[in-house]
Amino acid sequence: MDSINPKVSIILPTYNGEKYIKTAINAILAQTYNNWELIIVDDCSTDNTNKIINEFAQKDLRIKVIRNEVNKKVAASLNIGFSHAAGDYYTWTSDDNYYKPAAIEKMVKFLQKNPDYGMVYAISDMIDENGKKYAEWGATPADAEKIFDANYIGACFLYTKGVAKKVGEYSQNLTLVEDHEYWIRMKLAAKITNIPESLYVYRLHSKSLTGQNTYTGRIKDFDMMFNYEKVYVEKFPELQQYMNSFMKVRRILRQKELVSIKELLKYLNKKDLYKELKTFYRFHNENYYLKYILQLGGIYLIKGIKQYIKCRKNRKNFYELSIRRYGDDRGYLTTIENTDIPFKIKRVYYLSDVSKGKDRAHHAHKKSSRVLSAIRGSVRVKLVDGLNNKTGEFVLNNPSRAVYFNRKVWCELSDFSDDAVVLALADQPYFEKEYIRNYDDYKKFIGRAK
Repeated sequence: MDSINPKVSIILPTYNGEKYIKTAINAILAQTYNNWELIIVDDCSTDNTNKIINEFAQKDLRIKVIRNEVNKKVAASLNIGFSHAAGDYYTWTSDDNYYKPAAIEKMVKFLQKNPDYGMVYAISDMIDENGKKYAEWGATPADAEKIFDANYIGACFLYTKGVAKKVGEYSQNLTLVEDHEYWIRMKLAAKITNIPESLYVYRLHSKSLTGQNTYTGRIKDFDMMFNYEKVYVEKFPELQQYMNSFMKVRRILRQKELVSIKELLKYLNKKDLYKELKTFYRFHNENYYLKYILQLGGIYLIKGIKQYIKCRKNRKNFYELSIRRYGDDRGYLTTIENTDIPFKIKRVYYLSDVSKGKDRAHHAHKKSSRVLSAIRGSVRVKLVDGLNNKTGEFVLNNPSRAVYFNRKVWCELSDFSDDAVVLALADQPYFEKEYIRNYDDYKKFIGRAK
């Protein structure tokens, strides 16, 4: 390690980032600190991203380009990038955000002067699509409760290679919360602090992961946090009260336990309880949560009505896309890719009884027609049959038949070879992608589905 001028490895994962990526790269080129390497991981972009980044790489030898042959998502792309890193300090950025000129220099100097810290982070200016600042991120001190409770660290950070090796890779099965989960592990392994200065610009727009998935990410955050409660409170026993209040309520709400409003108020005051209920209600849009909001009374009764109206008018569509070939009980799906449909794919799974779905199709066509009318054009889907090691791609055109039951819309189609294919659109969001890797997994999953 060069103690005077250590190298910084900056990883930039990107997917179809042609709109903003030039700004992100130029901001790195403009850094007052020059001893860096930029490793750009193109996650199988289909626009001009690859052309743009290769043009930069040809002009500056500090820039390296890696291209994934298939789309692997952010966490996997980060792990690939860091596996090629040669720096003493690590960080990563996004194609739609950018550093201020002195960002890297100031964070490097802090870690050099404070070797007992493993990570430092700074404030990010949050801007909208028009470039207008509306908030800051990363100003919250790095105490144990805050780092566990939410991703207060933000998007501008630097950590040592040594602590990165100790913490390990980013978790690939935690899309949307892979960074928060990593900071929790980082806090368990090293000292963290923040610089009270704005060194980064974070752009929130309609196509950014954060902009699209605010409530989805928060609910998934809770699921991840449940798994760290025990080990975290062992490391920081002063958080026992937090675990017995906020996390207790989140478990109750997540599992939809039937308790009285008085029981919930034993753990949290009305203000904090409303915030938790609002998060769950905005995500699930279910009366279970709205009922508790209204029972808080007073001003929360008005807020609950406003939330109800907002969810009715502005609720985003969260759909999942699932497919299965008829007549093959041993086959299973491992990958689904979608390029045309504007809805997020949440989980891959089998249908428990395809024949029953076919029989019911004509009974529920009218109920599902409103949902189906939201589909425009065609959907290109990639099917991977892991058992037989076969890959096929097909186009699903506008569906004409459907069945509605258990909050799902099943569309019967037959556009793939000689096999019929089922397209499932669910009007409720899900939290994890579930892989069926073998026949035993398939049977277990079908048992739960029933």
